[in-house]
Amino acid sequence: MALLGATMLGMGLLRCGPYWASGLFNSIMWSNIFTLAIRDLKQYTSMGSSLLVMMIVGGALIPLLQGVVADTSLGVKGAF
Repeated sequence: MALLGATMLGMGLLRCGPYWASGLFNSIMWSNIFTLAIRDLKQYTSMGSSLLVMMIVGGALIPLLQGVVADTSLGVKGAF
């Protein structure tokens, strides 16, 4: 929260450092998040882990698709 607060209150290039640091710390936490998310799924562990991995791919592809829609036809408001 402190890093994101520094990002919001910073000026110019001073915003970049805390922003990138928060992303780095989130990526380091992924192994803990994944392990805790599938811990008590028992027979559904493989399904749960596959859904988590698909969410990562969706988080990478859907913003690109939304940008294409916003640029080509509907505008930003229509893309949302």
